[in-house]
Amino acid sequence: MYVFVDESGDAGYKFESGSSRYFVVACLLIDHAEQADCLREELAKLKTSLNWKPESEFKFSKMKFDFQRLVLSSVDFSSINVQVFYLDKAQCRQIEAPPWLTHVQMLRLCLQRLEPELRHAVVKIDGATGSSHKGVLKDIRPKGSVDRSERAIRSLRLVRSESEILIQLADMVAGVARRSLEGTGVTQSRYAAVLKRVLVARESLIRPLIK
Repeated sequence: MYVFVDESGDAGYKFESGSSRYFVVACLLIDHAEQADCLREELAKLKTSLNWKPESEFKFSKMKFDFQRLVLSSVDFSSINVQVFYLDKAQCRQIEAPPWLTHVQMLRLCLQRLEPELRHAVVKIDGATGSSHKGVLKDIRPKGSVDRSERAIRSLRLVRSESEILIQLADMVAGVARRSLEGTGVTQSRYAAVLKRVLVARESLIRPLIK
């Protein structure tokens, strides 16, 4: 199993200063290395067809809706288990007293919710957005076991999105999911329609991080 993880939104609670209401994490679960390689090739071909340089990134926040939809519609998601988790931080602030969930705790909860699917999985998390990701590695990376068979996760590491196109794909999914949650009117509807086409595999879900 190969898992690619990226997020949309921020972990802050200062909404009056620009913090996002939702924190969203998208996890792409792919069964085989060969399948992941095929997806990389297809996405690379799409860049070529768009006359993009190979090193150019699919980055949700820098793309217009039509391009976002084009990229995601070019991918066959029927064989990808897409797990999207979201946290409504506004709701948390209303019902809980500080300290609220931190960035590291949010990511840790996402991975914990995926167990046992992650048993012996290779997990790659976008590590370009800040040093707080290192806390996830420290807390979740298997410790104290020499026997790999006892480890819940075979490999957990940070990768930069520019070097892994499937992290870029996870970024696109996370961005669409967040827009579908916090958008209004036509904007929300069109992003919800794109997300519906992404969550087509039988196992795919979007669900709250905390019930």
